[in-house]
Amino acid sequence: GRVGGRLLFNNSPEDSNIPGTILSYFINPCIMSLRFLYHLFIKCARFGRSKGFGIQSPTHYSFVRYVINERYPYYAYNDLKDMFPEVSKIDRAHLELLFRLSNWRQPSIVTLLGCDTHIYREYIHRGCNKSLIHDSFQDRAISDYVIISANVLDVCLDTLLLYISDNSILVVEGINTIHATLWNDITKCKRATACFDLYFLGIVSFSNSPYNKQYKLSLQL
Repeated sequence: GRVGGRLLFNNSPEDSNIPGTILSYFINPCIMSLRFLYHLFIKCARFGRSKGFGIQSPTHYSFVRYVINERYPYYAYNDLKDMFPEVSKIDRAHLELLFRLSNWRQPSIVTLLGCDTHIYREYIHRGCNKSLIHDSFQDRAISDYVIISANVLDVCLDTLLLYISDNSILVVEGINTIHATLWNDITKCKRATACFDLYFLGIVSFSNSPYNKQYKLSLQL
């Protein structure tokens, strides 16, 4: 009886974690399922443009079809999946997009603001192994590829533009949450030639063109 009592009412740290472990076992899959269903909803709502339908610019059409939503399985996907098996399907789709952007742009300098640098660095470096990747802007150094994580709270657009050229590409996460105001300011910026709203993140290309195009798309899983 005494032994049984100890087993049932032992308040050791290991036992105190059991309820949380059981809850997480059920809750985490539910959260992932809700994220996936919401992603499918966005995909259905934006289906036409995600395939390039209605996009008049040949350059933007090609970018949407063969970079943003390229379906070809790139050489590094399996290796990266083996390196980071814990990454969810939705998050992996986002990381593979960052890989494709790196592969397409072939950036010399990449700046990651607030990102999980280990995973992000690996995906970006596999896309372009010549890239120098920094965690912040470097003095007088123009970044060819900039990613702003949803973990970054304060980003000044005027400062951002100092480190971006007409050949740079910018990715902003959390454009409908933490960075909604920043994204709204970017879409109104004269230097932002094309803005691609993927709901969970946005992609911006820059040039001195007087035209500003905005597209609402979904990322194909």
